[in-house]
Amino acid sequence: MSPTDVDVLCGALTRSASALKTGNGTSHSLVDFEQAGVVAAAIEKTGVVKGLASEIAQLQLVITNIRCRMQDSADGPVILYGPEIATLDDFCRFHRFQLSHLSVGEYAKILQRAGPSLGPQLHSTIAQTLAGK
Repeated sequence: MSPTDVDVLCGALTRSASALKTGNGTSHSLVDFEQAGVVAAAIEKTGVVKGLASEIAQLQLVITNIRCRMQDSADGPVILYGPEIATLDDFCRFHRFQLSHLSVGEYAKILQRAGPSLGPQLHSTIAQTLAGK
């Protein structure tokens, strides 16, 4: 993928990370990370970029913890802990690295394999984004 494609695909994830880190995150911010985590795990399984399974597992744990706190504190923002912020930032960096090593065709195949976990709305959004670049 071109650097522009990678920037486009990582844009929502970066915005969601910023929102979560500043106490403005929502459950939609977490969904961005959940879906990116599914894609990252699928990339890991293909072998194009390997060695990130433990980081993906750590992301999933952090998402679960943040989601639980969001449900418990409906009255106010959820403040992230330092290690959670580090996990989100690290994930953004390594997912960008993963995507930069894929062709558009490889990415499309990965999305097909991960399809049921991602939902049709995300597939449509990605296709429109890449077509309109």
